[in-house]
Amino acid sequence: MTRLPDRLLRDRLRIIRQLDLYGRLLTEHQRRLMAMNCLDDLSLSEIAETVGTTRQAVYDGLRRAIAELDRFEEAMGLAAAAAARQTHVTAALDALAAVDAALPVRQRCVAPVRRSLEAVRRRLEALRA
Repeated sequence: MTRLPDRLLRDRLRIIRQLDLYGRLLTEHQRRLMAMNCLDDLSLSEIAETVGTTRQAVYDGLRRAIAELDRFEEAMGLAAAAAARQTHVTAALDALAAVDAALPVRQRCVAPVRRSLEAVRRRLEALRA
């Protein structure tokens, strides 16, 4: 069974990733609520006071925005694709490190191979960012 704090953190990170990918597809009001809640870490009461509405209205607006983000992800799958790409890049970097570790330390013919491996590693690191 997953502990509640772990699940809450995972859910929050998922929502922030989706907000980053699909936030522009939300209404201005939804974006503002999500930014205040997820990025500024304001409570429902603080958001309600800022926006000039009730806690319940803020809660409902956030739930609708999150449901929209989930629908966008289901339709487009950008967050899932990014996570899969991240997994593949990490595996490729691990494989490069293993190849580099297996190369002899002081042979002249190895230097060009190491330079090539380093170039590939830099490109993979750029993909990960």
